[in-house]
Amino acid sequence: MKDDEKSKEQLFSELMQLRIRIAELEKAEGERRGVEEALRLSEEKYRLLVETTNECIWELDTHGCFTYLSPNFYDLVGSDPAEFLGRSPLELLPKDDVQRGTEEFWVTMSAREPYCAMERRIMHRDGRLLTVELSGVPFYGLHGEYLGQRGIARDITERKLAVNALQQSEARFRAFMDNSPTTAWIKDEQGRYVYVSKTFEAQHGIRLEPSEKKTDFELWSPEQAEAFRKTDLEVIKSGEPCQSIEAITNPDQETRWWWNFKFPILDASGKSYVGGVGLDITDRKRMEEELRESRAELELRVLERTADLEKANAQLRLLPSMLINAQEEERRRISGELHDSVGQTLAALKYGIETVLVKRDTGDLTGAFELLENFVPTLQQSIEETRSIYMGLRPSIIDSLGLMATLEWFCREFQRVHPGLDIDVNAGIEEMQIPEFLKITVFRIVQEALNNAAKHSRAKRVKLSFLRERDSIGLLIQDDGVGFDPESTMGGDPGRTLGLAGMRERVEVTDGTFSIESEVGKGTCVRAHWLM
Repeated sequence: MKDDEKSKEQLFSELMQLRIRIAELEKAEGERRGVEEALRLSEEKYRLLVETTNECIWELDTHGCFTYLSPNFYDLVGSDPAEFLGRSPLELLPKDDVQRGTEEFWVTMSAREPYCAMERRIMHRDGRLLTVELSGVPFYGLHGEYLGQRGIARDITERKLAVNALQQSEARFRAFMDNSPTTAWIKDEQGRYVYVSKTFEAQHGIRLEPSEKKTDFELWSPEQAEAFRKTDLEVIKSGEPCQSIEAITNPDQETRWWWNFKFPILDASGKSYVGGVGLDITDRKRMEEELRESRAELELRVLERTADLEKANAQLRLLPSMLINAQEEERRRISGELHDSVGQTLAALKYGIETVLVKRDTGDLTGAFELLENFVPTLQQSIEETRSIYMGLRPSIIDSLGLMATLEWFCREFQRVHPGLDIDVNAGIEEMQIPEFLKITVFRIVQEALNNAAKHSRAKRVKLSFLRERDSIGLLIQDDGVGFDPESTMGGDPGRTLGLAGMRERVEVTDGTFSIESEVGKGTCVRAHWLM
């Protein structure tokens, strides 16, 4: 039908359909242009992302050669990306890693995993070795054919160095703590052990595997665990360290003293921990206890010694009067002996001589001579009594014949005066071995000891030993008498105390040591010793 033959309605209908078709075509064109603009914007964003990212974007074909490298490739290896297009990434590996890298590379390429990642060492153009993290995915064509790999290369050299430094630092820390005399531990907020040193395990007798994460309530008594938990929470809450000295009972029921120092730890994520170190101070505590006991004992001994010194001072204050009394007593004794023996004998001789003179004057010479003959025994007796007196003061025999002869003479004379006392002398020393300054000292000690045995001990037997032993001289006088208590006797009879003190003083003045051992009913032993 021709246009002029068509009705207005038909023309209008066709016009409307034409307008609809034109609108559809305009819409399709607009959509196409929108898609192209979106694609342009997407490509612009992708290009911007690739060029500004810190990582290197790469693309490999099925032969493993670079088909694309982002500009960051230069920053990574110091070479122009265009130089490496069509070349294998294996050329970037150090010589030592080429073989292993080749095998791993082809295994990865042939596996065509949805995602792969690995770390590799590569050579920078200036010779530096870098550690690179590679991650990639396979990509395919429109019909599903495998076209190669696309991925990212990231320089992790500094991170690797930091990780290695951290590992070395942790290894040094563990080596230090495991070989330190102190124990060390770390617990989390729930009280679980996340680290314990080998010293901790060894000294507490506990073995903890890193995966166990046990708490104090699984290792110690409830009371001990509660005390530990309380201080842990105080440290976490206050953020301040604390220290304490505690008695800890190990699983083997051995209680030891520990100095513990706890401190808060906050990691990078803000999680709180409690760290601690401990030192076994059991030996120190025992020493302190022993020191306290020794100090108490020393104070007691000081008090006792002070009392002894006060008693000695009292005796020293009495010593002058005791010496005067002793001198007066000795003078009375000598005076009495002179009066009773020598004085009486001389008086008798005077009376007899007067009688002889009378007989001579009367011419009775025979009677006078007979009377003179009777005076000889009397004179001899007077001589013996005089010798006894001056020998008691200082025996002249000691200067002429020596100490050993003097001791033998004195013991014989003493036994004659005290016939009930048996004296056994054991002399293991020669006269020439006795220093001159010791002779009178030894004699006086023997004299005093025998007098005490006869007068106070009522002994029946005395054993006297005077010996030379290598570089020393020893004097021992033992009796089987009634004995006495040396401590109480020293505060008793002044006469006897003076005699004992005199013996001690004589020995100590000559750089010797002196002791008296006695017990009631068990006799007495006097010892003197000199180093030569």
